[in-house]
Amino acid sequence: MIDLKRIISVRLVQLRLDAKLSQEEFAAAIGISRSAVRGWEIGEYLPNAIMLQKISEFYKVPIDYLYGRELMEIIPGSKLPMEITLQIGILVRTIEEQMS
Repeated sequence: MIDLKRIISVRLVQLRLDAKLSQEEFAAAIGISRSAVRGWEIGEYLPNAIMLQKISEFYKVPIDYLYGRELMEIIPGSKLPMEITLQIGILVRTIEEQMS
């Protein structure tokens, strides 16, 4: 079973850290409270559709990226569970960043 809260929370933390923003800075940029950002990042709850759109626009990533859907392209035809695919995607991204 896909743990959507986990996938989105990992993505939100990754994007915020990549942008070198604190939770407070990100929250202010999209007009919400820091506690809402914290709740999303720890997987307490999910952002609603309007917030997903704002996040997508702010970080300039497709909403599908937030859902982890593009990771399936890393291993075409893979039957691996989404959680494993997510971890592989994080590992690949980390390696790519270290090589550049």
